[in-house]
Amino acid sequence: MKKYEYRIEDKLEYFPPTHPTITQIITHNYICVKGEGNPNGEAFGLDVEILHALSYAIKMSYKGSDIPLGYYEYTVFPLEGIWDVKDKTRQDFDKENLMYTIMIRQPEFVTVEVFEKFKTLTKTKKKNLDIEKATFEII
Repeated sequence: MKKYEYRIEDKLEYFPPTHPTITQIITHNYICVKGEGNPNGEAFGLDVEILHALSYAIKMSYKGSDIPLGYYEYTVFPLEGIWDVKDKTRQDFDKENLMYTIMIRQPEFVTVEVFEKFKTLTKTKKKNLDIEKATFEII
């Protein structure tokens, strides 16, 4: 099986055309982290690091003994996010008022069990990160 490249396989989802188009988006598995505050701050950077640590641990698992069932080679998906504000009554834009869910899509073989296994493994290697903030969601 050739390497799964989201840039090619999911082109309409990640690189839509410049003209209006109706596209059917199916559900996907994601590792997510919720937070709030300025995205230029240290906390946001650590949340991004949590996502990358877990995503790359799963991707590189083929080099070790913990290869998930159904594993195939793929390119790690890009960071995505959903943004909102905590206090909707404010008239000014203050980055400290932001709240977010940032996420990285995962291949279909990543299940809740695979996620939990790699969450546990990553916690032992990345003690500086609050890996427990990460959740597995189907979106």
